[in-house]
Amino acid sequence: MDRINILKEQYETFGFREFYGWPGWYLAPLAPEKGDYFHYESINFDEPIAIRRAKILSEIMEKMKVFIKPEELIVGHFMSKGLSHHLYPEYLSETERQTIHRVGPVNHVIADYAKVINRGYIGIKEEIQQRMAGETDEQKLTFLRSADLACDAGIILGQRYAEEARRLAQETDERRREELLYIADICDRVPKYSARNFHEALQAVWFTQILLVTEVAGCAVDAHTLGRFDQYMYPFYQRDLKAGRITEAEALELIECLFIKYCEKEVQGGELFVIGGMTPDGKDATNPISYLCLEAFANLKLPAPKLMARVFSGTPPQFYERCLEVISTGLGSPALYNDDVAIPALMKLGIPLVEARDYAPIGCYELCLPGREYGNPMACHINLPKCLEWALSNGEGIIPQDTKGAPTGDISTLNSFESVLTAYKRQVELQVSRQLQEVEAYEKMCALSTPSPLLSSLMADCIDNATDISAGGTRYNFRGCQGYGLANVADSLAVIKKFVYEEEEISLAELVGILATNFVDQEEIRQKFIHRIPKYGNDDDYVDSIAVKIAQHFCETVSSIPLWRSGRNRPGLFSFLANVWGGVSALPDGTKQGERLAQNMAAAPGASRNGPTAEVKSVAKIDYTQAANGTAFNLRFHPQVFKTENGKPKIIRLAKTLFQMGGMHVQFNIVDQQTLRDAQKHPEKYRDLIVRVTGYSARFVDEPVEIQNNIIAQAEYVC
Repeated sequence: MDRINILKEQYETFGFREFYGWPGWYLAPLAPEKGDYFHYESINFDEPIAIRRAKILSEIMEKMKVFIKPEELIVGHFMSKGLSHHLYPEYLSETERQTIHRVGPVNHVIADYAKVINRGYIGIKEEIQQRMAGETDEQKLTFLRSADLACDAGIILGQRYAEEARRLAQETDERRREELLYIADICDRVPKYSARNFHEALQAVWFTQILLVTEVAGCAVDAHTLGRFDQYMYPFYQRDLKAGRITEAEALELIECLFIKYCEKEVQGGELFVIGGMTPDGKDATNPISYLCLEAFANLKLPAPKLMARVFSGTPPQFYERCLEVISTGLGSPALYNDDVAIPALMKLGIPLVEARDYAPIGCYELCLPGREYGNPMACHINLPKCLEWALSNGEGIIPQDTKGAPTGDISTLNSFESVLTAYKRQVELQVSRQLQEVEAYEKMCALSTPSPLLSSLMADCIDNATDISAGGTRYNFRGCQGYGLANVADSLAVIKKFVYEEEEISLAELVGILATNFVDQEEIRQKFIHRIPKYGNDDDYVDSIAVKIAQHFCETVSSIPLWRSGRNRPGLFSFLANVWGGVSALPDGTKQGERLAQNMAAAPGASRNGPTAEVKSVAKIDYTQAANGTAFNLRFHPQVFKTENGKPKIIRLAKTLFQMGGMHVQFNIVDQQTLRDAQKHPEKYRDLIVRVTGYSARFVDEPVEIQNNIIAQAEYVC
């Protein structure tokens, strides 16, 4: 068995979910067991909190168990239960806990990995120490000292794995001994110093991932995306190739080894590797590493990591074709992101063109500037259909709940469609304002209780400003606020417009009464709502024009509210998985209480009737340059499409049509409904069935039935 298959088998049998303490998205983290943790000696309550956290990170690197599995070329693991949320000890004193409480640290961020591989932590420490010279502000000095101490953790981690590799080299055969001694030399070098070759650069990236995830206390829903991996790795590959130090096959094997390491922590949905796009001067940025990443992903057939391919009008046809070849395997990656829309969206925020061209989606599909931005992109999620429910009930809820909306008037006062639309907008404005205020309080507490000195040392301007990323120290500061269920709101408003105000077939009070019963004994009129009124996703301007208006209003509402960290709130249009459990009463579009809502920017379940091109045209009518936090659009095709001669070219043309018309993102599932249904009945037969869930891929049979049904509910196209 070759190396990669051995590593894959070890991944499958090791039990990383149990070892790392995070059994899955929907299950409670595992409690630590005896022997998982150790006594912390570094906590001194007389020292500033940032200093304590930096010292704890170094102590973890000094004391955690290190081990190297057979055949590994990229080495390093998190500590036992390292993703369980129980990693850090209590580092706040009893007095501090009276006014401060620990909250989740800065997450969903892209560190400057190029800084680590090109300078090493010794070089970063030198930068910090130079900045300290002459500084008299004690708060700034505290930050700089904490960042300097945190960099020591990286040096310790490399040294410990160098020692372990040399120890193991004495206990194995000659072939593996040479590999382990070479690994030891690599770990002596990185991440302490700058990388000299491709292998060292990859190892430095993985060590930095361990450090960053550990610093955020093993928050298993965190995202430390790799950014534009092909851009910062290509110079090392190019130099090694030219010097004869590496072959293409050897580079591919190393990338596959790295990908397997990221799959070991796929409980987080897998980190995102961004490839392709354009260079800072606007030229095509695809390079051999872009293609090697695609090849590695296709070869491994694992649920993680995930790939995002940036494309634009100048993307080479062969890159599109290779992306579609990999997509056709049914693994859910790469997703495609449109530079021609994403870059203008960022420029509307005041980002210079050169920097905007260097963006990278983070986590799932949120826009980010690698190494330069704290965007908190998953801060708020606004249930737009719930806002409509509140608008139709004067803020009380058609099904009354503790959380109320705004008093926007009894339905008897809503005597026109415009008055309903105005009431709905008022509810959206209240919910956006309410959630952003709650998040602001959370962020301010994060800056007090949970600084991130290591991450800050890898973010532009934090060292120059001598300010932690959590307190706004990096160059750009944003906050994300997503709206979801837009298709349901557009369809529901279309029903109200047509049936209540244009045709006067039913009064608004009668409609709300029907919704309050959840359509009990009202199936006939429910079917009218579903079938007689145009639905978003079918290229019908009657309803699509409503979708455009409510998307614009949501984006303008979010953008109008200032951000305390000297930045801006940034709107996004996606649901992640918030749509699955509904959380709203019955809706005029025929959705019953508790039923799933539309996912991301796709049509509502069952609403797309005119094929994929029509759905693409509806989606593309919205101005996504308003949605600088990102967006997402799901399409599912029957695998048979890719078995025909014209299948892949048709999908490429469809994606290009979406992007030429103004779409920002698209991701694909290539699986038929019959297979999905059979997998629900016979999960033991489908362990290798990988699907795109939302912003991540996973084994279909590992997902809860609600998530499985959400995927099944996606429209299935055969072109």
